[in-house]
Amino acid sequence: MATAFGPSFFFFLSFFLSFDRRRCDGDGDISLRRGEEVWSLFIIICLILFYFILFFPSLPLPL
Repeated sequence: MATAFGPSFFFFLSFFLSFDRRRCDGDGDISLRRGEEVWSLFIIICLILFYFILFFPSLPLPL
């Protein structure tokens, strides 16, 4: 089961990482909105933890 969902999980993760959430400020400078990078990192960490808990429940997690 892990072999079936593993590639799709990492494809979704790579799509999420490559999704561009930047905006233009008007003067040509592109910057991230405040707090978006923190939420993106939090969601990615939660997805990775969920993946390991779901498919590898016997592995000890450093929590």
